[in-house]
Amino acid sequence: MRDAVARLGIEHPVCIDSDGLVWSLYDNEGWPARYLFNQSGRLHEFHFGEGAYAETEVAIQELLGVDREPLGALRPEDEPSARIVVPTAGVAGPYSGPYVAGTVWAILDGRGEVRANGRTIAVEHAGAYELVAHAVSTEGVLELEISAGVECLGVCFSPGLAPPGV
Repeated sequence: MRDAVARLGIEHPVCIDSDGLVWSLYDNEGWPARYLFNQSGRLHEFHFGEGAYAETEVAIQELLGVDREPLGALRPEDEPSARIVVPTAGVAGPYSGPYVAGTVWAILDGRGEVRANGRTIAVEHAGAYELVAHAVSTEGVLELEISAGVECLGVCFSPGLAPPGV
């Protein structure tokens, strides 16, 4: 984890909750979860799941004494008015088969490569790797091959925008 924090240039404290103690302490109801603490270390705001980015930014501004228009959505599916399609549920370990999603990710560890639908992806560190990306939610079939030296901990499916006319 230290390597990932350094590689990503994260300067703020990072909590690793591998035993689920924080998850249980805060009665977490979803993943990802965001917890925003004030300068005194008290919980100020939280959100379960994706979304609510503008609300989180406003809460951060409140704590910092800043008042400005929140940034716009970075991805089309982050726009609050976007119509998205619920994706296939994530699965533990390697997975090949049908899915419905905007993006397909694998949580990988080790060094080597994977092939996703014929595309070779180099694995150089532990982390989430994008396998397949679509402009809108798409029904597809994932064909995933894992080389020696790589471990697939799970495959995740992110929601995509609803296709036009749906």
